[in-house]
Amino acid sequence: MKPIVFSEILSNEEYEKVRNDFRKQIFGLKRGRRILVGEKITLVFENRETLIYQIQEMVRAERMVDKDQIQSEIDAWNKVVPKENELTASLSIQVLDNSKIEEELKPFVGLDQGVVQLEIDSNVPVTTKFHKGLSGEDWICKEHHLSFTFDPDRIEALQDFENQAVLAIVHPNYWRKAKIPNELRQILIEDLKQD
Repeated sequence: MKPIVFSEILSNEEYEKVRNDFRKQIFGLKRGRRILVGEKITLVFENRETLIYQIQEMVRAERMVDKDQIQSEIDAWNKVVPKENELTASLSIQVLDNSKIEEELKPFVGLDQGVVQLEIDSNVPVTTKFHKGLSGEDWICKEHHLSFTFDPDRIEALQDFENQAVLAIVHPNYWRKAKIPNELRQILIEDLKQD
C-alpha cells in the first residue's frame, strides 16, 4: 500500500465537519477487520483508511496545526502501513481493571517474541514481527502493532479456502487459537493485492 501523504489529512476545522460520518464508516470497516483470539486479545487488521483515521484523531486530540508536527504523526503511522506482501494489525490486550494494569499485563510479557502466528493449513506460520518500543524484559504495553510478511506460497495458500487459516498465540500463559472467518480472510486477500 502507498504511504499516507500530508494532503490526505484534513485540517481540524475540516475534519470536525465530517468526523461523525467518518467515524461511523471506520467503525464499520474495523468491525469486519477484527478478530478475537481467546478472551483477552483482539487484532484489527489495518489499511490506509483505518490509519488515516488514527492520524486524524491524533491531530484532533493534540490540536495540531503545525505542518511539521502533523507530518511527524503521518511518518509515525506510515510505519504501520502494510508494505508489499505484508499485512499489519493492531493488537490489544484487554485490561479489566486499569488500577491493576501492570499486574494484568505481566503474564503477557514475551508476547512480542514470535508467539503470535498466522498459520495456513497447519504449515510453517507466516513471519510475524512486532514494532519495537512497546515492551521490555519485564513489562509490556497493552497496545501493539505487528506485521505479517507473506512469501508467494503463503499468499497462494491463503487464497485457497480448502486450507484452514488460524491466528494462534502460543505464549506459555496464553495458548489460544482462532479460525479466521472467510469474510475477514477475503479482506486480507484483497489487502495483499494492493500496491
